[in-house]
This record gives sequence, structure tokens and C-alpha cells, in this order.
Amino acid sequence: MLTLRRTVLAALLAGAATLVGAAAPPPAEAVAIIYRDIGFRGPALTLTGPEPDLALRWPVRSIRVQRGVWELCARPNYRGLCTRYEASERSIPSAREYTQSARPVPADDAD
Repeated sequence: MLTLRRTVLAALLAGAATLVGAAAPPPAEAVAIIYRDIGFRGPALTLTGPEPDLALRWPVRSIRVQRGVWELCARPNYRGLCTRYEASERSIPSAREYTQSARPVPADDAD
């Protein structure tokens, strides 16, 4: 009986592994670099995935979008005023609050 359970378990795990392997490949990694100063200058931070709490002590004044669409939010956990960037922006208005979270926008939600 124990051998039968192990055989069934092995078959289930093999089936699950096949399903996982058959899933669509993830999209190309989203990449953006945020800068403290206008014109892609000053301290910078490279983003490659969701950052729910950047804890930046400086305002983001420019962004270089290398891949993907990015959402920058004024508060942690993607709250507050959020703005999407599909392309690099040399000058983000200074009136904006400090950016406290950032994340790539899924391709199916970028429209």
C-alpha cells in the first residue's frame, strides 16, 4: 500500500512539474533607472522589479525606462498619486511628492 501511495504521489508531482514547465515564459525583465536630478543626473537607483517601499530621501526628478512600463507612486505599497512611464522622462515636475514605491506594469495592463 505504501508503494502504491508513493507511485501515485510521484505521478502527481511529475504532472505538476509538466504543467509548470508548460506555462508561458515570463516577459522580458522590466528595467528602469530613477534619478534624483533632472537630465538623468545625480544619485540613481536601478529598478528591476516591484519595490513597495523605496525609502528614498530624495525626490525622483528623471527616469530612464529601458524596458517595460513603470508606475511610480508617492506612498509606500503603491498608494497615493501614481504615474505611469512608458518612456524615459528627462524632467519630472518638482511639485510631485517623493516617490516611495515603484513597480513594472504587467503587459496586459499597460494599455
